[in-house]
Amino acid sequence: MSVYVVSPYRGISGGPEALHQLGHVLCESGVDARMAYIFQGRFLLDGKHPEFFDYLVPAAEGMEDIAENTIVVPEIFTIEGVDPKTGEYLLSLKNAKIVVWWLGAYKCLGQPHILHRFKDARHVAQSHHARRVLEHNGVLADMLTDYINPKLLPQETRTQRDNKILYNPKRNIGPYLQNVGNILISKNQGYEFVAIEGFRRDELPDLFQSAKAYIDLGGQPGMDRLPRETAIHGCCVIIGKGGATEADDMPIPERYKFEKEDVDGIVSSVEHCMNDYDSARWDFDGYKGFVAEGQKRFTDEAKNVFGVRSTQ
Repeated sequence: MSVYVVSPYRGISGGPEALHQLGHVLCESGVDARMAYIFQGRFLLDGKHPEFFDYLVPAAEGMEDIAENTIVVPEIFTIEGVDPKTGEYLLSLKNAKIVVWWLGAYKCLGQPHILHRFKDARHVAQSHHARRVLEHNGVLADMLTDYINPKLLPQETRTQRDNKILYNPKRNIGPYLQNVGNILISKNQGYEFVAIEGFRRDELPDLFQSAKAYIDLGGQPGMDRLPRETAIHGCCVIIGKGGATEADDMPIPERYKFEKEDVDGIVSSVEHCMNDYDSARWDFDGYKGFVAEGQKRFTDEAKNVFGVRSTQ
């Protein structure tokens, strides 16, 4: 049995990392797994981004279309028109089993799909939110999450921190975060907002450990990495409700989850995290444990989905 994991060429976001994690875990479990970097219907051997060289899984020169093999297709490739030649190539495969991995749900809602043309495909979901969306649309899915790169897990967490609030500028849409910032700045409390962009991967742990809070009001299409990465480094996490923010995907206290229009509530939560950080940080111990167990949980899920017998 061979498993081919289709991945965007040189992709660097959370989705491609999850795909490489799957290939890596399967290889470590004794499965003949390979990354299939396909662009416009062509296989490219240099498709792994350098950030993912630690995930030890070879690149495929092609895929053998036989019943014993499995092809993992991220949901982005099921949207009509994203990469038509690759879509047609995938649809030309008649014998191998197809697993569609829903790494998010928002991007695919309302989009024209070629999904119905993948007959007898199995579906897996990176978040319980995506699983519920699929079930609402009549599609049953198993869980296949992902995990935080072990290189980003801290040996210890710093308790002396700046009054710094981290945010993802790609996700905090609309005026809501700006309104929060304006109110806090007007109070002249010396809080600093820092966008998480332009940093090398090896610079992120120090950045995370210098801040007291991470704020994301953009909704969560899946179990996003930044809330988990910042929390495991000791940041309080203030999140906008919507998407994968329910307790099974994001087990943080409900008092840190807000409708993005609730500016006063968000401001109050930020002030609590800044002024009472030594108390507030303990509210996230359960979430930190959830994140720390991610790799084991993912490995168990992958073995279940792909029928790998445990050696223990």
